[in-house]
Amino acid sequence: FFFQAEDGIRDAQESRGLGDVYKRQVQELVGVIEDIKDRKAQSEQRLVLISAENERLNKLIDQLNDQLRNSQLNLHGENSSLQRQVTTIKSEYEAYRISLESKNNQLEANLNQLRNRLSQLEDENQRLARELAESQRDLLSTSQRYQSMEKST
Repeated sequence: FFFQAEDGIRDAQESRGLGDVYKRQVQELVGVIEDIKDRKAQSEQRLVLISAENERLNKLIDQLNDQLRNSQLNLHGENSSLQRQVTTIKSEYEAYRISLESKNNQLEANLNQLRNRLSQLEDENQRLARELAESQRDLLSTSQRYQSMEKST
């Protein structure tokens, strides 16, 4: 704030001279300085509060970073464990698949053997059926000859 008395401008009240103007200006400046000091004190108080809050937030950030690191370590450990489990399951699956494939091959071989044996049995059955038919014809023929011989005797 700058006050000038040289221009002759005065307040409405009577002036006692230039000294009164300067005294009033000094009093106003003292008031302004007091306001500035009050504002500075308030700003310093706010700065202390902000600093304390900043420190609290920094501690909280450090705690959260520690928790994050621990979580990452835990997740890494769990991931490794899961990877081992997956590897084990894959190995077990592959062994089971190979076992099933082997059993399937064995069953197919057994089935082929049974089919071959069935074919042999069917062939033998047909041969036996032919032999039976031939034996029945021979028996019938022999029986007819015997009957004829009996009749002739």
